[in-house]
Amino acid sequence: MGFIGYSLSQLAEETGVEMRTIRHYISIGILPPPSSRGRGARYDQVHLDRLKAIRVLQRDHKLDEIREILGSISPEELQQHISDWILEKPKNDLSARDYLNSVENQFRNIICIITIIVVVIVITTDIITI
Repeated sequence: MGFIGYSLSQLAEETGVEMRTIRHYISIGILPPPSSRGRGARYDQVHLDRLKAIRVLQRDHKLDEIREILGSISPEELQQHISDWILEKPKNDLSARDYLNSVENQFRNIICIITIIVVVIVITTDIITI
C-alpha cells in the first residue's frame, strides 16, 4: 500500500505548526486545501514542504509576503528553505514531555539551592548564638 498522506494532527506534529495555524494558512491561501475534506482530510508532501518553508520565511517576512514568495518560488529555492528548517529544527523541537522534564529538573535544582541556603543560615545562626 502506498503513501496515503498526513492527517492534520500528523502534519502539525511533523512541522511544529499548530493545527489551527495550518487551517488559517489554508484560509488565507498560503497553503493549498487538503486533498479531501472533513475529519479524514489528507495532506501530502507539498503541504509538509510548504509549512517547513513558511517556518523559515517567518523569520524575516510577514504572511502576505510569504504568500507572494511561495507563489513564485522555484523548486530549488523551496528546497533551500526546507534545508534551513531541518538545520534549525533540533534547537527548537522539544516535546511537551521533554519540556516538562527540563522544568522539573530546574525545579529540583532550585529546591537544592534553597535547602543549602537554609542549612547555611541555621549553621550560621547556631555559631553566632554560641
